[in-house]
Amino acid sequence: MAKSLTRSCDTVYCASDVERNRRIGEVTSNGVVFDYTLAGSLGATFTLIREEGHSDEDLEIAAKELCRDRDVIGKIRIARVE
Repeated sequence: MAKSLTRSCDTVYCASDVERNRRIGEVTSNGVVFDYTLAGSLGATFTLIREEGHSDEDLEIAAKELCRDRDVIGKIRIARVE
């Protein structure tokens, strides 16, 4: 079994924040919106935002893309929308 790149968290995003991130291009090639916070010169921490219709596989694919294309520090968190 492959090691998971993600972990669940208690973070909740409102729909307007998700749309703002989508508008500024913070979305993976498979349509998962993300947010990030700079964590110093080594990179950033990332949060994938689980929307209705996203499967666990969608989130893992998005996490792999972020790890490949960005300087990710630690596990990528998964938040939800309310």
